[in-house]
Amino acid sequence: FDNQAATHAMTRHLIGLGINTLVVAAEAATLAMLIAAVAGWLVVRHQAGARLIEVLSSIPIVFPGIVVGVALILIALNLPIPLYGSLTLIMLAFLIRFLPYAMRYAHTGVLQIHRELEEAAGASGAGQFTVFRKIVVPLLVPALVSGWVFIFLLGANELSMSILLAGANSQVMPVAIYDRWSSGQNVEVFALGLVWTAFMSVLMLTLYLTGRRFLAALRPANL
Repeated sequence: FDNQAATHAMTRHLIGLGINTLVVAAEAATLAMLIAAVAGWLVVRHQAGARLIEVLSSIPIVFPGIVVGVALILIALNLPIPLYGSLTLIMLAFLIRFLPYAMRYAHTGVLQIHRELEEAAGASGAGQFTVFRKIVVPLLVPALVSGWVFIFLLGANELSMSILLAGANSQVMPVAIYDRWSSGQNVEVFALGLVWTAFMSVLMLTLYLTGRRFLAALRPANL
């Protein structure tokens, strides 16, 4: 009974780690693509502050993940709110680190949208926000979905920042695998790594097929 209880406890722990990993990666990917959609449109259409936005959104790619992690630790320790050791801090690290990738997807997507569509909407009396919401965003969905999946997969397997920022109650799967490897639990590392790799492979295939169906359903409406 003790072994069975320990097995159930370990299973619940690993499931919790998996949920933490997926939630953090999904939140970071969603926020990154939302920010990139607006920023990419402003940059491509040369709106006010476009140059500054482009530079700021590209800076994080210069720094290694460890540097971003250390910087966030120093910031979190000086904040009045208990942010250090939380999943929120890990999510913010992913958001900062992967925002340049989101910008590339959004930037490329906006470049494929003819400016005449926005000008026609503007000539019909639509404001900038309405043009962005009803013209740009629907046509930008394929690029945003592709960028979301890419950033989600990067976040779900990120270690360099997670290992610095994870706390006792905010671990993610890559950190758990590393902790077991560093403590010499090679059998558990192999088993856990195999299960996580298989799960992520199935999830990636599911996202790919779902994304294809979703985009295929959008095409007739956009055309």
